[in-house]
Amino acid sequence: MPAPIAVQLYSLREALQADPEPVFRRLAKTGFVGVETYRGLDASMTVRMCREYGLEICGAHLPPPVGDSRQEIIDLVVQLGIKKLIVPYMAPENFSSISSIRRMCETINEGARLMLQHGFEFGYHNHWFEPALIQGEGRTGLDIMRENLDPAIFFEVDTYWVQVAGQDPAALVRDLGPRAPMLHIKDGPASSVEASMVAAGQGAVNIPAIIEAAPNAEWVIVELDRCATDMMTAVVESYRYLVASGLATGRVTA
Repeated sequence: MPAPIAVQLYSLREALQADPEPVFRRLAKTGFVGVETYRGLDASMTVRMCREYGLEICGAHLPPPVGDSRQEIIDLVVQLGIKKLIVPYMAPENFSSISSIRRMCETINEGARLMLQHGFEFGYHNHWFEPALIQGEGRTGLDIMRENLDPAIFFEVDTYWVQVAGQDPAALVRDLGPRAPMLHIKDGPASSVEASMVAAGQGAVNIPAIIEAAPNAEWVIVELDRCATDMMTAVVESYRYLVASGLATGRVTA
């Protein structure tokens, strides 16, 4: 059976800021199984809305729990009741050289250590610069990360950004195997970082090939950073395409 479908709530950040309740109601009515949240979205509200509408919080995008933010991040994980913490972003300047990537990995490993020791799962979400080739090296930033991160740290593969970087997302997902349990699915021309995104199935990404390459995926997560059309419409259309095509599993709705 295909993996259950969720949405990264950051896609709907503007609607959530205006009035969160209709957003959660629409996601539940559409058939989404879960949501992935992010730092900055009120945690107590998210938990309350998910309980009311029967949505699972499959994970959260949060920075590594290190330094001054360490306790804040740990408290958020506990408040949300999640098992998976995913680092959503490390600044592009960290990927200027192999040595800078290694230093960044030390920070991520430090943040992961406590969480892993207490039974949580810890992951990293890529953008376009991690899968890109490092100038003069013939290897990508992700290659260096795989060598230097704790093997228990998983990758939440943003498949669209992998393609924007000039790599094959299906090949990467296949190569990562069980280390890629969560997939971010978005679509668009995949021609540049600035190009507007579209609903899944309406762009240049071969989504069926990606899903076929990930038989052990635990979640298929719709995410659009920005969109050429109404964002909620694109999220719902993405759900319908993925579920109707047998690429993800939704839930039966009334």
